[in-house]
Amino acid sequence: MLWVDKYRPKTLDHVMVHQDIAQNLKKLVTEQDCPHLLFYGPPGSGKKTLIMALIRQMFGPSAEKVKVENKTWKVDAGSRTLDIELTTLSSTNHVELSPSDAGFQDRYVVQEIIKEIAKNRPIDTKGKRGFKVLVLNEVDKLSREAQHSLRRTMEKYSAYCRLILCCNSSSKVTETQNARLEHQKLVSAKIQLFGKMVVKVLLKFQTLKLTFEHKLNNEASAQMDD
Repeated sequence: MLWVDKYRPKTLDHVMVHQDIAQNLKKLVTEQDCPHLLFYGPPGSGKKTLIMALIRQMFGPSAEKVKVENKTWKVDAGSRTLDIELTTLSSTNHVELSPSDAGFQDRYVVQEIIKEIAKNRPIDTKGKRGFKVLVLNEVDKLSREAQHSLRRTMEKYSAYCRLILCCNSSSKVTETQNARLEHQKLVSAKIQLFGKMVVKVLLKFQTLKLTFEHKLNNEASAQMDD
């Protein structure tokens, strides 16, 4: 496993970069008042890491049990039926996908597939129907038609789902869409902070190495005694 994956923060409490944003998200979870969100910033700024930490904070261990599926939906497009195949990453409480992968058919993805997902609300431990989180990647690549459809979907299914939109630039998201989202702007980590994170990982790795070497020495000494 790559170190970038192994040592990726799992919860909002473990986030070292964008701690102000992490604390704000934690407050939203505590107050159970999570709105639709837009995370935007340059590639590698930590958007997906924060989003997954937020989902784990909201739903706990169940958010860890994810599966990747290549699904095909049959979508009614007026005079014809379209087969749209997309890759989804999902758990009991959330679904992640990239509608822009459907190309010029992206508006059908928003109109039909997202509606279908939003209607399938999970049931919590108390037997009540909760809400599902939909994570949509690269929304700045969606056509204007798809973005308008997404806005209507947000309004209609707000009681059943929360949308978390992710993109590099908010300027390509329509104004009407922007107005309905709480923005989380991320910037790339400063090199000094990045250095501290690397040192922390290296120290942890060195501690494990020393522990392993100590164990080997003890075992070798025990064998010699025998």
